[in-house]
Amino acid sequence: WDTTNRNLADIEFRHRGLKCQRSLEVTPRLHGRELPSSPITPLLIGSDLGVEVESLHEEVTGRAILTMQSHLEVTQARIGIVVNFGKDQFEIRGVGPLKK
Repeated sequence: WDTTNRNLADIEFRHRGLKCQRSLEVTPRLHGRELPSSPITPLLIGSDLGVEVESLHEEVTGRAILTMQSHLEVTQARIGIVVNFGKDQFEIRGVGPLKK
């Protein structure tokens, strides 16, 4: 379901004329050292907003928030949104960058 909902969000953003990137390849760094490149799943809207789409969780999880914070760091986006199409309710959580 995550992939289907992410695809629907991508279509909606593009329909509204927003620049949307997906299947981003990033090169993370740890202690100043580059790690192997890897794909990440959030949509990047413009250059400032990351959007992660989840499905069927009871609520937005702490793991999803931490993952989004990591994605904000590697993409240099300023703010993130985690969207959860939950079992019983729809939930959106805003996420800021990791504090250093």
